[in-house]
Amino acid sequence: MGTDAWHSNTSCMLIDTEGGAGSYSFQWNPSKTDRSVSVPWNQLRVAGRNSPIQEFGCGNSEEIKIEFDVSRSKRGDNNVKTVVDQLFKMKDAKVGGFIKRPPKLKFIMGSYINETVILLHIDASTDYLANPNSLLPYQGKIKLTMRVVK
Repeated sequence: MGTDAWHSNTSCMLIDTEGGAGSYSFQWNPSKTDRSVSVPWNQLRVAGRNSPIQEFGCGNSEEIKIEFDVSRSKRGDNNVKTVVDQLFKMKDAKVGGFIKRPPKLKFIMGSYINETVILLHIDASTDYLANPNSLLPYQGKIKLTMRVVK
């Protein structure tokens, strides 16, 4: 039995390439994506000029923001909690000697995006806490902000 990403209607995955948190195959593809990058320019102020000279400094990394829904529909009562817990585990720092760094993840969204990223921000909003015994959420909306790394 393969993951949902092997099926023709789903093509989005977030994979912990360094182990630990495994991979997450999206139940439904993101409903929204935003990609942005800023270009910093240094200003050289020269005496006698009316305006500074613009000089390229160094490039900034691209940021990707996505929003997607999760539900326990057809996945069991614990699905929303499991997804949120797994995503929060994907941000845990890796220890290597004196340096702690964020884990590198592979974000694949069909043919549109295939990048190595780190998680910058996770926002998990859940609702319909109707299970009378456990208060497990029925559905949730997840927003992730990721930075592309090389």
